[in-house]
Amino acid sequence: MSIADKRAHIYHQMVSRLGGDPNAVDRMTDDNLFEMIRLYDDLFLDGQLLVADPKIRTRFGNFGFSGQYGPFAEYGKEVDSSGISGHTLIDDQHHTVLISRPIFTSLFKECHRSEYVNGIACRSQLECLQLTVEHELCHLILNIWSQELYSAGRGHGQPFQALSSHLFGHTHYQHWLGRCLGDDPDTHIRSVRATVHPGDVIHIYNNKNRSRDQFRVANIAERVTGTNLDNGQIENHSLIDVILPNETS
Repeated sequence: MSIADKRAHIYHQMVSRLGGDPNAVDRMTDDNLFEMIRLYDDLFLDGQLLVADPKIRTRFGNFGFSGQYGPFAEYGKEVDSSGISGHTLIDDQHHTVLISRPIFTSLFKECHRSEYVNGIACRSQLECLQLTVEHELCHLILNIWSQELYSAGRGHGQPFQALSSHLFGHTHYQHWLGRCLGDDPDTHIRSVRATVHPGDVIHIYNNKNRSRDQFRVANIAERVTGTNLDNGQIENHSLIDVILPNETS
């Protein structure tokens, strides 16, 4: 099966857990989320993830959903006090993956265009969740099988990007959830450069509080700078945060 076929198979398995509604991630349990991991393990890794660490389910200090409206997802590991400093063993680690439920359940409520995760379009909460889980799996895989590469790559470095591209077809390592992009990120940035000018009043996606703020542009180069008209602050934002007129619904 191709990457797309495998992803679609997992989608159809998981959407049945949501009563057939791919925008009902609020119904998903931590056990459902781990079931998704098992499906990814079977289809993409030939079951080698659980073979490498058969106790991985209990090793996750907290593997599941977070109620916090914070980062989209987080991967981390905690080391037992029995671990030897500088020579940490896999047996002494507890891997943790947390997915922010509020962020995913807020998607596609007001905006019905595509979202983008890892450079790939997603058109439902479940599709976006899958792409995010794939990203976190890459962190996990590198930490289990190649900690030196993971550390050398500083999280999202070349080893991570090579793995995510080969395994899942990801073309980027960032999430752009909540922006409701009308085009893929590169096309969006080109459109921003071509249509936004100093003095324009536009809307900006405020990543800090997940809001869409009015913004008067002072300068646009690698980033856009200007005044946030909702709070009066001078700010600078990534061009990916600029909301173009065709992206408002």
